[in-house]
Amino acid sequence: MKKKLVIALLASCMVCQGAVGSTALAMDANQYVDVQKSDEFFKYIEKVTDEGIMEADKDGEFGVETKMTRGDVIDTLWKLAGKPAKNYTSKFEDAKNVDAVTMAEDLELFDGLPDGFFTDGKFEADKELTREEFAVILYNYAKADKMIEMDTDAAADETILDAFDDKDQVDDWSKTAVKWNIGYTFLVAVGEDAEKNELKIDETVTKGQVAEAVAKYMSEVEKVEAQRYFEETVNSENKGNGNAGTNSNKGNSNKGTSSKGNSNKGNTSKGNGDATVDEGNGNGGNAGNSGAGNGAGGNTGNAGNTGNSGNT
Repeated sequence: MKKKLVIALLASCMVCQGAVGSTALAMDANQYVDVQKSDEFFKYIEKVTDEGIMEADKDGEFGVETKMTRGDVIDTLWKLAGKPAKNYTSKFEDAKNVDAVTMAEDLELFDGLPDGFFTDGKFEADKELTREEFAVILYNYAKADKMIEMDTDAAADETILDAFDDKDQVDDWSKTAVKWNIGYTFLVAVGEDAEKNELKIDETVTKGQVAEAVAKYMSEVEKVEAQRYFEETVNSENKGNGNAGTNSNKGNSNKGTSSKGNSNKGNTSKGNGDATVDEGNGNGGNAGNSGAGNGAGGNTGNAGNTGNSGNT
């Protein structure tokens, strides 16, 4: 529980840092006439606005219900990716030098879309995009981004669509992507009929719906980044503590050896005038060794490891 709280706090801090570093101005609560602070989707529009991912349709209006085109969605994901510039031209005749489109081709964002999606070699930026097509494109973007989990339980769940009254409208070519989006709540039920739970997958995706999905995606990425930062910090601290411990042990060991080497003082030997000499690693010799018995003389050890005899 404590670990999750720390990660959540880190994610919040990272969001704050991103907002501070961004050139976009923070969204005012009354900035758009069609977005109220009490609206459930306010926080999503605020996030994409603050990060410069999406802008107003016109002064004072975000355009929550605006129908999104192919060009609109690809441009939004291009900004989300940091506006990368590609050094080659698009294969589409009508989008030769459009960076957002060349990025989409490079990341294979159109992979899995049905035959006939593109016609006559044209991108057709002004053509409206369905919720189903958007789900596939966002799924492909996440796969290329490699930040959040793709092989989710929801994506593999054959029963997840059973919760929706219009589940039969979901095509085979989009099912994995749609289920994956549902699992993350990037794609949610829509409609004014409270008695029905419908995806309305064939309807054109709106700007408000795209804002919600993109904002939620950004939050998921922030969670992953916070988790990675947390783990790297913990690993770094553990590694540092381990090295300190090793150095400390070595130091203690060396001290012990030094003490042992300096411990030779005043040894006494008994015998027939035999001189006794101790070795002490360069110590100042052995202090006063004396011999006893049979007229043997006491031998005195001078500095160093050499004993001189003085028999009397």
